[in-house]
Amino acid sequence: MRVGAGSGRALRGMSAIGAMALTVVAVGCSSPGVEVVTTAPAAQTDDSGGNAEATQAAAGAGQGSWQGTITFRAVEDSVKDDTETSGAGVYQQTTTSHDTTQSDVTDEFTVANQDPTEQDLGEIQLLGAVASHGTTDARSVSDADQYNSLNCHYTVEVGSELQGSWTEDSYGSGSITFQKDGSYVITMGETGKPGTGESPQSPLLPDHRWHTDTIISGAAGDCPQSEPDQTTSDPTNLEWASSVLGPYDQIQGKLDPGSPGSIVDGSATFKETQPPDTTLTVTWHLVHTGPIPLPTY
Repeated sequence: MRVGAGSGRALRGMSAIGAMALTVVAVGCSSPGVEVVTTAPAAQTDDSGGNAEATQAAAGAGQGSWQGTITFRAVEDSVKDDTETSGAGVYQQTTTSHDTTQSDVTDEFTVANQDPTEQDLGEIQLLGAVASHGTTDARSVSDADQYNSLNCHYTVEVGSELQGSWTEDSYGSGSITFQKDGSYVITMGETGKPGTGESPQSPLLPDHRWHTDTIISGAAGDCPQSEPDQTTSDPTNLEWASSVLGPYDQIQGKLDPGSPGSIVDGSATFKETQPPDTTLTVTWHLVHTGPIPLPTY
């Protein structure tokens, strides 16, 4: 597996994006192994620091608006060792392999939109830009001890290491869907350029490969020779942290239905299996221009 460690970066400016159809996700119970922490909303109504023009336009039209950030961070720390034996007698071969992947990828979505005209639907589309950065070091090495038909005894090491860092920008879409009891579910993902769905080209990282034969006994002419090292450019296996979220994992929380306030924020941590041994942490901070209107049914 090749995925990608990075540090935080400054919030990106807001991007105007056309409307997109999004799927409403029903609110369910928290998935096993998921830790969710939500903060009770405060009564503040001006904590946006973002799209002031959209906020003013919405207020002038008597319609509230949303803006804020949703951040995904995926960290993989995977180690896999294996031993395999094949053949018999002098031709018996034992191969050991050691694979490690240490990766860290962060997606930060800066989103905004207005309340829908039919607020009772409870779903608000969230649209905006996403800035991603990451690093990866994925190394795979196998060693074999073997003989050939010319009675040459030798070892073979075959390995590869994909290593590097990257940044890229794109666009994302999602939604926050409320129920009348104050519970909500958030969806968000990278969806490419509005109108075309075109995503940026996947980043390419240097991939070093080697094949080394070492003679233990036998004539050099009877033994295989090492191959020259090669370096190619290959993509990381994990490009967007937000894509790691499992199909049964939900980003969810709950507000006080009697006093929902104007802020939705919280965090959740998920243990993911694809890529293996990956921890995904999601944090969100969304601000409404006034008290959040919950659906009435």
